[in-house]
Amino acid sequence: MKHLKNILIILVVSIVITFFFDFASGGINSNIKGLLLNILYGFLIGGTLSLTGFITRFIFNRTDSQANPVKTYVFVLISIFLYISIDVFAINSVWFSLVHEYTIAKLFSSTGFILTNILTIFIGIIIFFIIFSKSYMTQFVIKEKEAQKSKNEAVKFQYKALQAQVNPHFLFNSLNTLSSMISIEPQKAEDFVTHLSKLYRYVLDNKEKELIKISDELSFIKNYIVLQKYRFENNIVFEIEEAVNNIDGQIIPMSLQLLVENAIKHNVVSDEQKLKIRITIDEDNFICVINNIQLKEAGADSFNIGIKNIEERYSFITEQKCIIENDGNNFKVKLPII
Repeated sequence: MKHLKNILIILVVSIVITFFFDFASGGINSNIKGLLLNILYGFLIGGTLSLTGFITRFIFNRTDSQANPVKTYVFVLISIFLYISIDVFAINSVWFSLVHEYTIAKLFSSTGFILTNILTIFIGIIIFFIIFSKSYMTQFVIKEKEAQKSKNEAVKFQYKALQAQVNPHFLFNSLNTLSSMISIEPQKAEDFVTHLSKLYRYVLDNKEKELIKISDELSFIKNYIVLQKYRFENNIVFEIEEAVNNIDGQIIPMSLQLLVENAIKHNVVSDEQKLKIRITIDEDNFICVINNIQLKEAGADSFNIGIKNIEERYSFITEQKCIIENDGNNFKVKLPII
């Protein structure tokens, strides 16, 4: 429909210009024959000039206009200029020879013939340039939007993949804890399962969210610590500073849980070496998870989930970076508050 509209515009403009030229040159178009000839000439010029649209699409379909927009644009203009010049000269030569009975010698010596060619070529290029520029910019904007949409979808897919890592990881580690309790303390194992189901409901309810309220995340981590105490009892000392409970902000889901889990996984937890974990807020508006360092001799099994996952998920949300500090005695991870 759009291409047909452009063709009709070219035909109408061509016919109008034909009448204008005829009138300016003193021609008389009051008779039917003259009117029909002018209309026919306008259709011939306009019809062949309308083919510039097909030529343009042909070039665009065989070039990467997105990667080289200027180069493509220049190539199209040169191609169209050559086509219009040849087209106008050929039609005018035949028209002047048949209708006005010009000889070949007279064609190249006639000022009127030469001026008609120049003006027709000029007007044809102007018409094409206006239509093409509008069409080109429209297509360019559409392609930019499509490229941006594809980029956003790729980013969203990457983020969802990172989120998907967290859920099975949480369940796997919880089931490991459960398996170690079943034969030794079956009653505790039963209570553990009941508590775990509530925690996993939270995981499922929030798995699609990019951000979550700190207050919700704190409630979750408190319940998670209760779960860990089934295994470690009072060998984990957990503290949340009062100021943290009053923070009005958001962080990425399960980030606090991953950091607490990371501390438990890589450090000794025993009667002699209690693991101390604190959640605080600092002056730069970061929420901090701090644990004393008492590393295990052998490295803990890992799915490469943890700090790296948190850093990558934050990179999709904000330009603020997570900060990791290690002074040899304490390990601290600072999470930006959104």
